[in-house]
Amino acid sequence: MRIIAHRGLWTCPEEQNTLEALGAALDAGFGIETDIWVGGPCGVISHDPPSPSPATVTLEDVVALHHEEHAFLALNIKSDGIVPILNTFRERLDGWRWAAFDMSIPETIRIAHADLPYLRRVSSVEHEPSELLGVGYWVDTQDRMIPQITDSTRLIAYVSPELHGFEHHEAWLEIRDRHAPSSDAAICTDFPHEADRFFNGSK
Repeated sequence: MRIIAHRGLWTCPEEQNTLEALGAALDAGFGIETDIWVGGPCGVISHDPPSPSPATVTLEDVVALHHEEHAFLALNIKSDGIVPILNTFRERLDGWRWAAFDMSIPETIRIAHADLPYLRRVSSVEHEPSELLGVGYWVDTQDRMIPQITDSTRLIAYVSPELHGFEHHEAWLEIRDRHAPSSDAAICTDFPHEADRFFNGSK
């Protein structure tokens, strides 16, 4: 099971999406999920609408981080118009395994037409047009219901319930029952070390 650290490896909310938290997650062997907004030529990494700051992190900063070959970068697209920025970094991003997700339907279509990798969002209440397949699925457990994906040819990435304020253990059990440790599945979590032990038996 691939472990994706939600906004990096952090101990307090103020550290989320900082370059230190993202780099620490990669150094620990996890993939990373982070949020990107349109802003300047390099985009802005921030969960909330960004304001100019000397501490602003950009996509340039993120792709420059040292990472192992197995590292996964999940880019949560927070605003439309991101395709030119992703195209600017296309060659450097291709050194990662990466995908965009959570963008609007019009932006998803633009990303698909640009032949950029993206994850199709799936939940118990959301069903995108079937032609928007992408390279995998971003499966949201927002209501603690876990949609069943039968397509075994694409990455299935689950959003762990604690990201929505719910207890996660039952969902983890269900997800583990569906996937062998070696399967091409992932979970995005605030508890990457715990998840690694639970799904992969890491010490």
